Amino acid sequence: MVRASSADLPDAELMRLPYLSAYDSIGSNFRHGANFATGGSTIRRQHETIFQSGISPFFLDVQIVHFHRFQSRAEELYKQEKNKLPRPRKFSKSLYTIDIGQTDLAVGFRQMSNIQLRTAIPDIINQFSAAVTVVYATFNNFIMSLIRLTVILFDSVHINKERGHFGYTTRVQSVAYQ
Repeated sequence: MVRASSADLPDAELMRLPYLSAYDSIGSNFRHGANFATGGSTIRRQHETIFQSGISPFFLDVQIVHFHRFQSRAEELYKQEKNKLPRPRKFSKSLYTIDIGQTDLAVGFRQMSNIQLRTAIPDIINQFSAAVTVVYATFNNFIMSLIRLTVILFDSVHINKERGHFGYTTRVQSVAYQ
């Protein structure tokens, strides 16, 4: 039976698996995986600080570097910490999910014109594709879950502006349609 995820019961709980700890959590059990995500992260490197915009400094390339370091250290330390680290052969048989890109669009809507944002989108997609290629090349056997890009954005300048179809501002719709 295939079941879609619901907000009521996370998939990890449904499968009786523990939630994944952040990859840099000391003393955590990583037998079922590690989390490399960071809220507010982007695919592309941003040129502003977290204090200016709330954007995470850990853009996708940095997260990929963290992943490779974790994998390398896990393989080195596996014999000492078998109960807390994934088996080295499991890396090539694991499920990897990447859910990123929303913040890139939010930054674009905040800082760019519609034309500039439309011009930036191919670069965002190319950088995402390059990161997936790097991870794929590491294992030559890679399963990736559905990559979703949830576009729930608001135009900070026009917060009270009348919403168009599907609840998006007309500016978001304009960029999407073009």
